[in-house]
Amino acid sequence: MIDADTTGRLAGWLQNAFHARGLAVDDICVLEGGAVQENWSLSVSVDGGRWHGTHRWALRKQPPSPLIGSWPKNHEFAIIQAAWDAGVCVPKPLAICMDPSVIGAPFLVLSFLDGLAGGRRVVRNPDVENFGPDLAHDIGAMLARLHTISPPCDELGFIPLSDDTPVNRRIAMYRAQLDKLPDRHPVLEFVLSWLSRNQPRAQRYTLVHSDFRTGNYMIKDGKLVGILDWEIADWGDPREDLGYFCAKCWRFGENDKEAGGIAPRAAFYDGYNGATSHPVDITDAPYWEIMGAMRWAVIALLQGFRHLSGEERSLELALTPRIVPEMEIDMLNLIQGMQR
Repeated sequence: MIDADTTGRLAGWLQNAFHARGLAVDDICVLEGGAVQENWSLSVSVDGGRWHGTHRWALRKQPPSPLIGSWPKNHEFAIIQAAWDAGVCVPKPLAICMDPSVIGAPFLVLSFLDGLAGGRRVVRNPDVENFGPDLAHDIGAMLARLHTISPPCDELGFIPLSDDTPVNRRIAMYRAQLDKLPDRHPVLEFVLSWLSRNQPRAQRYTLVHSDFRTGNYMIKDGKLVGILDWEIADWGDPREDLGYFCAKCWRFGENDKEAGGIAPRAAFYDGYNGATSHPVDITDAPYWEIMGAMRWAVIALLQGFRHLSGEERSLELALTPRIVPEMEIDMLNLIQGMQR
């Protein structure tokens, strides 16, 4: 919790970080959303320096129990900076603090984006039929811009890179994460084996968001404002992001709109292919949507284990694994459809 004493220490740290004569935190409030990350809105008055004037910033605080595979805040900051430098629509990274004595944990400061991000609220917007296809097209084009970032990249040298294929690397990661759980999941193990046997021959590594879905981008008046939540970005095949965005589990019930519950899949793929020198084949979509469902199924189980293990008691975390059987059925249906 950020109390009055913490706010005073935060104001002092920000003043030094921005080389200001003075800085006051006029208002601070927690932002809704996020089962893991702790996000705050800051209203500040800055006296002197580059940021002289009044501003609204966002603060992302390291959670007490981060998700397996999430980056510390200095690495998340570097990833957002790389995306910003590549022209991706992200909050501008402003400052990073790794000293836990300031507010109790490391944190980063970003420009504040005004808009709507809640997944269910986005897909149930009564105007989504009108703005959804154009929005999906723009999101696809922005994703293509992200995928121009590829290894080797000195700024992102902390992200490990394997000599194996992106799919094999990802499958090995999922198996290792499932092995950390006390129970067994035979359907997921079967699907992982199927994904390994049927993986595409041609694969390449780029930076992938790894949680690219409706709910992790912000819109205003039907337009893309920014892409959020970069704490698990990684090197991977770019089609992972496309499949995750279109996976049925992230359509929030709007299953006829395959692209994130907002538009047909083709609008999203057209936007992507029109902005990349590495176009992707939409007929391969089911494979990557199975990969996307697998990622969320594993994350959901890990989220539940955080509660069951006593690491972080939370009703939301406890309920999250209940969606896994539905995703298992979705994956099996997709596999069956590809084998017809």
